[in-house]
Amino acid sequence: MVQNRSFDEDMTGWQAYGSRGASTQMLTTGLINDVQRKALRLTTTMASDSRWQGVSNAGYWGMSFVEGKTYTLTLWARGSNSGYTGHLIARLLGSDGQTIVG
Repeated sequence: MVQNRSFDEDMTGWQAYGSRGASTQMLTTGLINDVQRKALRLTTTMASDSRWQGVSNAGYWGMSFVEGKTYTLTLWARGSNSGYTGHLIARLLGSDGQTIVG
């Protein structure tokens, strides 16, 4: 479903969103494990409940979800320092980029 889920093709399939303050960088060192070759660093500033910032992935010509079926999101995330107290929120959005699905 997710295009380029391991970032092997850098940012192909991924797009940063959020007005001013969201930036991305591909990392190849300091990764979580020896199998991983690349990771995405997302830096956000001024994000809030009403001002979303992050990355999106539209999949391959969209993603097909079936009502009533269970889907599992798995990801690794690490804060920039051990004292990180922020939040990570994953949202499934409609094609308009605004409507929260589910």
